Amino acid sequence: MAQLEASADSLPSSEVRMLRGHDGRVNIARFSPAATAVYVATAGADRTIRLWNPLSGLCVKTYTGGHGYEVLDLD
Repeated sequence: MAQLEASADSLPSSEVRMLRGHDGRVNIARFSPAATAVYVATAGADRTIRLWNPLSGLCVKTYTGGHGYEVLDLD
């Protein structure tokens, strides 16, 4: 799979969207590949995984339970 190359000039210089919903710190965020539907998955200290539409800022799904500790990675 090809990686996207970005120069500093093509990156936003200010906040574009804030995704609100986790209670506490977000440990990781993963973006879906550009060729598929656009989603962001986040995992946090609140023991949840959230799936977001970053264009609208809406949380599409929250995965709870099954995590006895904070979620540190998404693989």
